Amino acid sequence: MDWSRVTLSENIYQAATAFNVIFTKIVDKHLPWKKIRIRANSAAWINNEFLSLLDAREYHSRQYNICPCPFHFEKWRLSRLVAHHMKLRLKREYVKNCLAEHKNDSKKLWHEIRQFWPSSKSNSTMIGDILGADTIKGKAEKIECSLCKYWP
Repeated sequence: MDWSRVTLSENIYQAATAFNVIFTKIVDKHLPWKKIRIRANSAAWINNEFLSLLDAREYHSRQYNICPCPFHFEKWRLSRLVAHHMKLRLKREYVKNCLAEHKNDSKKLWHEIRQFWPSSKSNSTMIGDILGADTIKGKAEKIECSLCKYWP
């Protein structure tokens, strides 16, 4: 970088302007702006380990799209599978902890159960994911049977 415009300036304002121009070019070159996505409403069951696994999955997906090689495809496929199983495990643990925490207070317990219960307006399979029954799709008796194994 040529700093002569700063050192040879006769006026302090010209020197400051020249310094800012040079410094901004250096910063833009070595510290470029990076867009990040911030989610305010992350689920309560998501932890840092799961997020880092998702980052690894996305990294290998991007690398495979840039250069389709078997290495990145296998890494992406494996991390996708591990993330799926971790998601199911974390959801199950979260529900078990919520049920155990509120099992002596029926009002809070039913509030927790209604969070995961599919409504008539949605095709939510969240309760199916949590309880391990992928075929539930909102049938009350099947959900009830699935919940019985967690009920004392």
